Amino acid sequence: MRYILSLTAAALLAAAGCGGDGPTPPEPQITQGFWSGTTASGAPVSFTVSGDSVTSLELVMIYEFPLTGYVDTVTWNPADAAISGNAFSMSDSVVSNPSFTLSLSGSFTPPGQVSGEISSGGTYHPDSSTTDTVDVDVSWDATPQN
Repeated sequence: MRYILSLTAAALLAAAGCGGDGPTPPEPQITQGFWSGTTASGAPVSFTVSGDSVTSLELVMIYEFPLTGYVDTVTWNPADAAISGNAFSMSDSVVSNPSFTLSLSGSFTPPGQVSGEISSGGTYHPDSSTTDTVDVDVSWDATPQN
């Protein structure tokens, strides 16, 4: 019995003397609450982080069609998106004349930074012989406002 206790004590002392770095601190978590920022072109973007989801995203974009000079403003409110591996993506569309598509992705650097890319486009048919298109590819970033 004395032999087992001596081995156990020796093992504990050896373990205590090795490494000495202590426990690994937990990874920072994404800040919960309201976030806001802008695209590289200055358009406002805002959303809420709730649990492991991005909710209530709002993005206002102005589309200028090059052939016709037509200008339209779209306020995007895509469906909520799950955050997985500190990243999320969303998409939405408006079917009308003009019609628009949106694809937005973001990657968080916890606790308080997010950045990503927006790809969007529009198609306008002012008459049966004209089709005007616009494509937007822009970066964006945001920070928590709590």
